[in-house]
Amino acid sequence: MYEKIVQPLDGHSITGEYIPALHGFGGNVQASLPELSFPIDARVLATLNQPSSEFQYNNDTVGGDQIVLGVGYVQNSSREGTRSSAYTGYYLAAAARQNFVILTSATVLKLVQTGTTANGLKSFRSVQYAHGTLTLTVTATREVILSAGAINTPQILQLSGIGNAVDLRKLNITVLINNPAVGSNLYDHTLLPNIFVVQDAVANQTFDDLLRNQAQIEDQVNLWIANRTGLFINNIVNHFGFSWIMLDPGEEDPAPGPNSPHYEMIFANLFFEKPGPFRPDEGSYFTVGTMLTSPESTGTVKLASEDPLAPPIIDPRYLTEVFDIIAMRESVKAVLRFTAAPAWSDWIAGRFGAAFQNATDDASIDAYVRTLTISDMNLVGTASMSMVDDPSGVVGPDLLVHCAHAVTRRRNECNEVHNLEEFKWKR
Repeated sequence: MYEKIVQPLDGHSITGEYIPALHGFGGNVQASLPELSFPIDARVLATLNQPSSEFQYNNDTVGGDQIVLGVGYVQNSSREGTRSSAYTGYYLAAAARQNFVILTSATVLKLVQTGTTANGLKSFRSVQYAHGTLTLTVTATREVILSAGAINTPQILQLSGIGNAVDLRKLNITVLINNPAVGSNLYDHTLLPNIFVVQDAVANQTFDDLLRNQAQIEDQVNLWIANRTGLFINNIVNHFGFSWIMLDPGEEDPAPGPNSPHYEMIFANLFFEKPGPFRPDEGSYFTVGTMLTSPESTGTVKLASEDPLAPPIIDPRYLTEVFDIIAMRESVKAVLRFTAAPAWSDWIAGRFGAAFQNATDDASIDAYVRTLTISDMNLVGTASMSMVDDPSGVVGPDLLVHCAHAVTRRRNECNEVHNLEEFKWKR
């Protein structure tokens, strides 16, 4: 496995916080359980496993084939208070290789046709990019792997003439592959910050006052720089949970299976709202964020113009499917049931904001959801994978762009298609 579980910086026992058999201990990317405890941790755990409670403890929410449903400890890609990532795990070891070059301050403009294959079809091995005032081209000896995220991947493909032919022609871009799936099928986890006011008696236990004080923030940063201590060695949350809603008989489930969640909950010891930073000038807060994990609503990413430096048009179309608004409505009800547990009786003073305070029935909860739901910034799907014989996606399981196969039937299906042999997309 590619992960390496390491001991948290504070040295506490992690027995029961995860299942060792479901994880790796020799990989490049290191992972750890929470590095320090928060004042709300004991209250979250006290709410679980109560008689008749719907909220159960899960001792590993991310390991292997373990069922995701339940509330457990967050596992972070970190070691000794420092982020562990592809950079620390792989780049640093590969940086000295002679065949490994990274260009910074460079913007990919498009993929460039480099010639034809033996069967007379077009191939793409070059990438055109801008570096300052220069426009340059780099040519690969084998494949080009395009990995630019859920926004820029379809943008680059469309700029290269790979996308919906109707949209591309409107921008006077020559169509090389007519594939309407490029830039469609945009999925995102939506986030609703359900914020509660904390009682005065325990107000000093939240992080809100600290985060309003620039001097205290600098103190915490200096602790981290000096010896990897202080608040900033940790994630913003220590616990999260996953749950599902009851479906009507015969209703299609958008989740991948019966043990898969429809929404997620995170528990934050502060006023937590994206995009930020925004924080009231006074008061202390507790946030239970709920995220839609199995959305049905899909959006699009389309070019605004043929200018490769112009941002694309992103239309996420959040909450346009009935299931999504129902699932978010039920997540709000679950939060209210969770915070009604005895563990929160001396912590929570009430709901924050008129929209949340007025969310008392289905209609008003729906209005509250639509008013405050934002992106959780987990966009996927705009260059989706499907089966080789299914052109509804952008790439096949071999990571070749659909219609990049020298098969007459597929060429007829794709219309105006030329082979992109040697061109691969990988996310």
